[in-house]
Amino acid sequence: MEKLCANCRSLRVESACGICAAPLCRKCRIFLEEDAFELAEGPRPAELKHSYYCGSCYDEKVEPFKTEYEATLEQAKAVNVIYAGSKSHIRIIRKAIRAIEIKGSRDRDETILKLAFQAARAGYNSLIDVEISSQKLRNQGWQTSTWTGRGIPAEILVRQEF
Repeated sequence: MEKLCANCRSLRVESACGICAAPLCRKCRIFLEEDAFELAEGPRPAELKHSYYCGSCYDEKVEPFKTEYEATLEQAKAVNVIYAGSKSHIRIIRKAIRAIEIKGSRDRDETILKLAFQAARAGYNSLIDVEISSQKLRNQGWQTSTWTGRGIPAEILVRQEF
């Protein structure tokens, strides 16, 4: 008995869904890249560690996480960043108990975005006392930098201008 694609009933089955193991052809499989949710810290849920998904498993398992991730990413892009040593006077409504720290980023902007993503995920609209630093790494003939960042998530009073 030949395997048929679970979606289109094609005979050209090349892979299987990572969750339900349904056979899939190349046109019907949905590919999830390894770095699809790179800003989300911590381990990925077990259902998001596979490469290929059928349409129903993707809609049921991956799509809700993806929409939540994208909403948090949009909030992170709007997070106010106030660096340590700045002389701006802000009104802090509430502040996190612990600072968040990001290590091993590729560049400065990625470090700030990762910090902002963590603050937005925790429900804050700002980062205060942010410190960003880099360290040069020399690998034989190549030189790269690794970035670290630290900041305290806080909710500040933002003046709305009309």
